[in-house]
Amino acid sequence: MELNVFYASEDINERVYLLECMNNVVINLVDESFYYDSWVLVVPDGADKDDFITIAEDDTLFDLACKTFMKIMKKAC
Repeated sequence: MELNVFYASEDINERVYLLECMNNVVINLVDESFYYDSWVLVVPDGADKDDFITIAEDDTLFDLACKTFMKIMKKAC
């Protein structure tokens, strides 16, 4: 199943903020398997601002992070 991800902006700062928010949600899920089984394959464990900037600047990585987050949320809810 192909997921279509739409972003409001291509602004790097907005993407970084979105990545930080998604990361906070995933790391605070009760079921840690979402984090360890899929999220860390896209966003490094203990990611910092530089990691989020690197992902935000790369359209492919950013898209993968958004799609991974959407899949996690679909399973978690």
